Amino acid sequence: MKMTSHQADDLAQAPYGAADWALLNHYRAMLDGLSTLFGQHVEFVLHSLEDPAHSVIKVCGALSGRQEGTGLSELARRMLDKLERSGARHTKVYYTKSPDGAQMRSITIAIRNEERRIIGLLCIHMNLNVPLLDFIQGLLPGDEPVYAVPATDGAETADAGFTPEMFVQGVDELLDKVVASTIAEVDAGQPGGQRNRLAVQALYAREVFGIKDAVRVVAEQLGVSVHTVYHYLRQVRAAEGAA
Repeated sequence: MKMTSHQADDLAQAPYGAADWALLNHYRAMLDGLSTLFGQHVEFVLHSLEDPAHSVIKVCGALSGRQEGTGLSELARRMLDKLERSGARHTKVYYTKSPDGAQMRSITIAIRNEERRIIGLLCIHMNLNVPLLDFIQGLLPGDEPVYAVPATDGAETADAGFTPEMFVQGVDELLDKVVASTIAEVDAGQPGGQRNRLAVQALYAREVFGIKDAVRVVAEQLGVSVHTVYHYLRQVRAAEGAA
């Protein structure tokens, strides 16, 4: 149900300033990426409350039939009332129906400015009528690049051609994992000294030694002294200079 013009006037706010529109535009830009990630069976509708009669400023998806320039629905008004009374960041999950009768799982997120005033709403709808296989199929890779997450023990993934991505908690963990994975890439059949030198050479090429404590971490993982790592580094830099 659409709002009446009188109801829209009641909700209308003073013209937004640059900071308010910068925040809304940040959400507007973000929706394209979210829609690409979640696929065609999830819809995102972004509202600005500056002009409730024409509140929709961005739609990604085609579930609810909403279009840019249309007004705040009566349901969205009720969600706004709940958010204002509770001070919550988002509503509880609720269920609605699309114009063609499909059941949707929905949530509404409040967009608050620096004064904590709600200046916009982000409504997200998921189509529950679509067969699960179709929903999953829409999430599977097509022409997109695929990146594999390595096993926690540092072992290589079984997916040939995939580029591993590392998920870490901080710089120290990143350094540990990069050093370990680089050392693992060096042929274990090489004599010890040669293998260590090749590992240092590979780490140098990846600019690992620009990170604080890198020499110590490399020395510990190679089982050699810090002085030995510096010795290999001097050899690598000398060879680089001579090339």
